[in-house]
Amino acid sequence: MLRVARADAMKSLFVLHVAILFAACASSPRVPDPVTAETSVRHARPQLRDEKFDQQEFDPALAGCFAKADVRAEQDVANVTRNGEFIFEFWKAKKRLLTQFCGIDWKSPAELNPGIEYDSYGQPKLTPEEQKAVDAVVRANLVTRSEQIEYSWRDFSGGVFVVTRSANPLTVRHYELRGHDSTWEYVSVWVVEE
Repeated sequence: MLRVARADAMKSLFVLHVAILFAACASSPRVPDPVTAETSVRHARPQLRDEKFDQQEFDPALAGCFAKADVRAEQDVANVTRNGEFIFEFWKAKKRLLTQFCGIDWKSPAELNPGIEYDSYGQPKLTPEEQKAVDAVVRANLVTRSEQIEYSWRDFSGGVFVVTRSANPLTVRHYELRGHDSTWEYVSVWVVEE
């Protein structure tokens, strides 16, 4: 009898615990993904030479449509993995929403710039020319001579991060740069791993 009462009490506590968790999840605000403001974030980063954006994005009368489409498209692709293909799924949802709710025939950056490779959040991948210029700036600012450049990437706001590794002792550093095309400036460096 005591065992049954104890089991019922444990079940009740478990159910209460799950109910509290669901209530907390439902009431906590969802943290927006940076892509909820994709149009304005893209406009804020440095544009590559010859990169084009749909001119309708700059029309003040359509700003509200683009802002709402960004938020809604992010919700529509909330379960899509944030990898190199993510932005194309986002742009597809955004295009559909702009057509459906605003009557706008919008062209995505990928459609307007077939020669540019875009990464996960719509930032252009570094071109070979940019990579050379970035590497030159990093080499001029290396902390030690034994550092080797491992890889680089551009973040969604336009900055570039370069990872270096050196042996004896093993050290991994991140260098941050700002700029575009062939014009880059060193911002900072920090140790990631020693």
